[in-house]
Amino acid sequence: MNVFQTGDKTRVVGIDENGYGPVLGPLVVTAVNIEFDGEPFEDLKTEDFQFPIKVQDSKKVFSRNLSGYQAGEILTWGFLLAAGFEAQDIRSMIKKITGEEHYIHPEIEVPIWAKRAINLEIPAYLKKLGIRILEVRAKVLHPADFNEMVELVDNKSLLDYLLFEHLLWKMEYDFDVAMMGKIGGTKFYGKNFFLRSGAELVETFMEKKDISGYRLRLPHREFDAYFILNGDEKYLPITIASIIGKYLREVFMLSLNYEAGFKDKIPYASGYRHDDRTKELLAKLKEKYDEYSIVRNR
Repeated sequence: MNVFQTGDKTRVVGIDENGYGPVLGPLVVTAVNIEFDGEPFEDLKTEDFQFPIKVQDSKKVFSRNLSGYQAGEILTWGFLLAAGFEAQDIRSMIKKITGEEHYIHPEIEVPIWAKRAINLEIPAYLKKLGIRILEVRAKVLHPADFNEMVELVDNKSLLDYLLFEHLLWKMEYDFDVAMMGKIGGTKFYGKNFFLRSGAELVETFMEKKDISGYRLRLPHREFDAYFILNGDEKYLPITIASIIGKYLREVFMLSLNYEAGFKDKIPYASGYRHDDRTKELLAKLKEKYDEYSIVRNR
């Protein structure tokens, strides 16, 4: 892989969501701003990198077994270490990334799944390649807030994009390109979609089933935005965002399971409709909480 093709630094924000479809637990949207020398679509293909732990689609990393969760935790904290994070405290980490306080069951402490979460090989590998993770940001939307917001905009895909855009506004460092996973079942975007969010569509590059590209303008920045089908499998910035976001969601799901008395090593129930354990978790949670506050309406 030829990582270095140009003399100018390129900054790329990768964004992905985790938990778009479940009925329980939060929707998590994560953004990672990466600086490197090269061309994003040529030099940031996930399959070309050789990390000490395999980096791939977060659903494959966090397979439903302890070893998968161990790998996901080590990767997450390795990326955070590369981004300048020091404290390995889950609550302070979440507050730093989201800018908000979020409840985590008091028995949950890092390392949660791995024997130790620190892995210096991951930041060392990125440094060797000349790749810097400038910042990591996330938005965590729990069911009560999710229900309120989705009722307001009446469109789950648009709500998801609004969270993407929220993080793009929040980036401390400027960037040239935003590479984002395609949102839910949305294959094509277009003028009306962006106008409803307040963004200005400057130019449409392409609108295909696998990738859509636009020039967008927000009040304080203009950039190229690409929505990529299965982007978390294809391009490193999206992959890293997806892994960190999946880790956050799984921590919240573990906390939710703990609240209901299910204290398995990995979350007992996933929160997805097809999981029979989700019904058990829901029944337990209803004993303590109002349904609107714990169950998504879409």
